[in-house]
Amino acid sequence: MKRWLLSWLIVMIVFAVVDIAWITMVVLPMYEDELGSAMSESLDPVAALAFYTIFTAGITHYGVAPGSDRGMGGRAVRGGLYGFFTYSTYALTLKVILDTSWALALSDIAWGAVVCALTAAITSLILRNLPSTTEAE
Repeated sequence: MKRWLLSWLIVMIVFAVVDIAWITMVVLPMYEDELGSAMSESLDPVAALAFYTIFTAGITHYGVAPGSDRGMGGRAVRGGLYGFFTYSTYALTLKVILDTSWALALSDIAWGAVVCALTAAITSLILRNLPSTTEAE
């Protein structure tokens, strides 16, 4: 349980840093152009915290899989698949409900796969190099 919680904390930090950078520097203008007045004028911190808490638990469980014998490559692939499926659900739902562009949907899906694969791989690398863990590559 300690290994899983440590893994989840690292995943949360890595994912949040990379995802927030992506949102603020790359994708926010796309969302503003496409959604305009449908976007909230303020951030809901409770919803954001709930998303990051739940979503990173998924990356931890399905991608990093603490205690498994998967190597870093296997963790990256499984993390990427988790991101692909979850971001596809989100992006295609937006496409159906709000008629967003295919460019936005496909960029979200690609981002989900990449960020989750990177997060799982980076977390695996960090855990492998921590002296207090016996995490397999």
